[in-house]
Amino acid sequence: MKIFTLFAILLTLALSLHSCETNQKSKNETATNEPNLKNLEVAISGMTCEIGCAKTIESKVSKMKGVSFSKVSYNDSIGQFTYDTNLINAKTIIAKIDNIADGDTYKVVSSQEVATFVTK
Repeated sequence: MKIFTLFAILLTLALSLHSCETNQKSKNETATNEPNLKNLEVAISGMTCEIGCAKTIESKVSKMKGVSFSKVSYNDSIGQFTYDTNLINAKTIIAKIDNIADGDTYKVVSSQEVATFVTK
């Protein structure tokens, strides 16, 4: 009878530890799934027009997983992007812009993280 009681206690303890572990994973997974949004502003050289250049860059970046906002201004030579750092980073966005077309046409000449976008 003592062996059965000891076994029952050990089983109960093991199940409760597993339950705590599963509960902790759920909390961590929820925190990881929350978007961590950042705003990236880049200066882009090589654009020669609004429709063919600026809109092409804007469209291609907007289709990247993790990018939720994409706007490129030909007149200002500026691209503005909002992205989720859980899914993508600024270097990947910059590399995408640099490699559009033949890879020699557009270049990000500077970039900065901004709190909000200033529109002109």
